[in-house]
Amino acid sequence: MTTSDQIPPAVSVLCADVRGSKAGAKRLKLRTLLGKFGYSKRSDSNTAAITQMLSEAGIALNPPIVRFGESWEITSEDWIYLSSREADAPPY
Repeated sequence: MTTSDQIPPAVSVLCADVRGSKAGAKRLKLRTLLGKFGYSKRSDSNTAAITQMLSEAGIALNPPIVRFGESWEITSEDWIYLSSREADAPPY
């Protein structure tokens, strides 16, 4: 589990955005999500890291941003939906 000292600012901001919205969700383009974590291009390692950090914070990504097989299922211009998994959500 990640301690609050190790939580990247992007995770805290996204958690606050999702939990603060009326719908309990946030929509943004994949390229915007990558940029919030300081990445300009996606890779297997950075999409896995982003997915893991958000999952540990109780945030689900739909569609998944990781690669399945040989090709990416989504483009950097596709919309990603972040939603809260309240039962798994830590208090940050």
